[in-house]
Amino acid sequence: MSERLLLSVRNLHVYYGAIHALKGINFDIKQGEIVSLIGSNGAGKTTTLRAISGLTEASGEILLAGESITKIATHRRVLHGIAQSPEGRGIFPNLTVLENMLMGAYSRHDKEITKDLDQCYQLFPRLKEREKQIAGTLSGGEQQMLAISRALMCRPKLLLLDEPSLGLAPKIVSQIFEIIKQLNQNGMTILLVEQNANQALKISDRAYVLETGKISLEGRGSELLSNDDVRRCYLGV
Repeated sequence: MSERLLLSVRNLHVYYGAIHALKGINFDIKQGEIVSLIGSNGAGKTTTLRAISGLTEASGEILLAGESITKIATHRRVLHGIAQSPEGRGIFPNLTVLENMLMGAYSRHDKEITKDLDQCYQLFPRLKEREKQIAGTLSGGEQQMLAISRALMCRPKLLLLDEPSLGLAPKIVSQIFEIIKQLNQNGMTILLVEQNANQALKISDRAYVLETGKISLEGRGSELLSNDDVRRCYLGV
């Protein structure tokens, strides 16, 4: 794994009216890592992802590969290499599977879109079977596969995954986490927000614990798995 920093977040603050949702957090992600954000509901995990992708107004500084993206619009951040698979999947329900995936490549003008489609279909063969199906008729697991694939079609440097296992059956959850590991083994850098802290920490190089808008703990995934406070608060042990 490279030691080169891909993402640096410095003194990140987010307000929702009078609510101070993120209180000056700092963290880094190195090229080729899986990094998880864990914490209870309302801790600021999704807000962090939305701030990085530009969907939520924030102050502080966000550096991608050493370049500040703090002031640029969301669509420009996609061009710089950030793609997000949002909580709740956020697919286009009235479009087909293929049309949804091509929406992920809307800003691309290269000749390898078909190649990337094929790679997504190799990761998620079920989507190939349902290529012409209206996306809103897919199962929850299939919709999650589609949301991830649509993000991958952006060819991101950094993939933001927000609650990819939410509401899915255990068998499908296992499949999703295997795919996340495979993406990482193929070189993808991933920032993962996940309610299933046990699964997230097992596959993460490093993780940060968010509590009421502040980072309270950080370490290697394996270290946090064995941390008594993390086990009690987030792993139900």
